[in-house]
Amino acid sequence: MPGRTSPGRLLRRLFLTAYIGLSVPVLRLGVGTLYVSQRLALLGFAAVLIGICAVVSRRLLRR
Repeated sequence: MPGRTSPGRLLRRLFLTAYIGLSVPVLRLGVGTLYVSQRLALLGFAAVLIGICAVVSRRLLRR
């Protein structure tokens, strides 16, 4: 059937998304420490996470 996706493909997408979701922030933080201090990089990382949480919580509370 054309509309169905095999379980193997779904698992592949799940693991790929999880891997990207874990590795990209770590890599960005590592590259950020090359240009600014570790403390400043972590503060920026925390600010981005707080902003993302605020946006997501607003959208969830509207439902």
